[in-house]
Amino acid sequence: MVLYQPTNGYCYNSDTHFLYNFIVENFKKYKYLIFIMATGIVVRTISKYINKKDLDPAVIVIDENITFAISLISGHIGGGNLFTKVICDKLNIIPIITTSSDITGKIAIDTLAEKLNCNMKSLEEWNYQFGLIEDWNFDIIDKLHNTWIV
Repeated sequence: MVLYQPTNGYCYNSDTHFLYNFIVENFKKYKYLIFIMATGIVVRTISKYINKKDLDPAVIVIDENITFAISLISGHIGGGNLFTKVICDKLNIIPIITTSSDITGKIAIDTLAEKLNCNMKSLEEWNYQFGLIEDWNFDIIDKLHNTWIV
C-alpha cells in the first residue's frame, strides 16, 4: 500500500509534476494506492495507466476533510471495496462503494469464483460467464451466498 497526500492540499501547477511521477513509479508496484485529494484529479492522472481490472491496483480516494473514502477501481478483484471499508472503520469515515453487486446485495461472478476457490481462464471468460448467469434466478446465487460465503 502506498499513500499520496500533498502537504498543503493539491495545487495544480506545483503538484502536477510530482503526482504524475508518483503514478509512473508506483501504479504497478503496489496492490493498493490511496490518494487524499479530489477524485477528479486522481481519475485524470491514472486514466492512461489503467489496463485491466484483474491487473490494476485498487485505487482509493479520500477527500481532504477525511470524511469519505471512495473505492475507485479494482473493487472486487483488487480488494478495493473491502480495504475501503477497513480504512473507513479505522478512521470513522463514510465508505463510498458503487459496484452494483455491493449495492444490490447480489454476488459478483468474480467474487463467487474466488469464494468457491475457482479460477477462470481470463477476464473475458468471467464476462462471458456473467452474461450467462444474468439470466438465472438470483435466488440460487443468494442461497449459495448465504450458505457458502461468510
